[in-house]
Amino acid sequence: MKRRSRFGAFPLLFVLAVVSIAATSPILLAQNQHPRFTAPELLTASDIAYPINSGAAGVVAIAVNLDSAGLVKETDVVRDIPSLTAPVLLSIQKWTFKPARLDGKRVDSTIIVSIAFNPSDYQLTGTGTPALGKELKILSPDAAGFLPPRTIDASWAVYPVNSVAQGTVILEARVNHAGRVTHVTPAWNPYLTRTSVSAAEKWTFEAAAFEGMPITATAIIGYVFRPPNTAARVAP
Repeated sequence: MKRRSRFGAFPLLFVLAVVSIAATSPILLAQNQHPRFTAPELLTASDIAYPINSGAAGVVAIAVNLDSAGLVKETDVVRDIPSLTAPVLLSIQKWTFKPARLDGKRVDSTIIVSIAFNPSDYQLTGTGTPALGKELKILSPDAAGFLPPRTIDASWAVYPVNSVAQGTVILEARVNHAGRVTHVTPAWNPYLTRTSVSAAEKWTFEAAAFEGMPITATAIIGYVFRPPNTAARVAP
């Protein structure tokens, strides 16, 4: 009779043990969308006015607090540029969102909208990247334990040569567990979309977190353009 090796089952047991450890590893779980939580997303957006008399440029960031139906409950200014923040707040009130879900149930949540006011002569700001507005608020996890992605570095969008287009481009950016943009979807305005998407792909974020672990989530990036014939000169 053929004898079975006493080590024959070892490879299988070893593989099962490795798979079990990997499946329960907090690091590996953090690299994927948390199975219990789905972050909020943007559904519709609207135009944002670039104040014609403003000489400012840079990034305004607004934390939008949503209810379980995806409606805007309140907004908090995270990064402020005094002459540019008000038009962003006014526009966001008209936007609609897909609410977050926890264990399949809709819950209150927060999403951050970061808007870059991008004049065609942005080089006059003297910086290679848009300055982030003054930080007014440091966010903490919301009631569901979710903290949305927060901007670390932004990028100017190149204004096309000889273009006279203006207005707002709103983009939905997928930000992974490492804070990198992996996908950008236009949500508003067909004009200047290509240059906006190219610029948005260069943004970096502090990754979203759920219950203290990094996850993939949505960040809203916007560009408000103003062509040379209507732009006030941007102060260095």
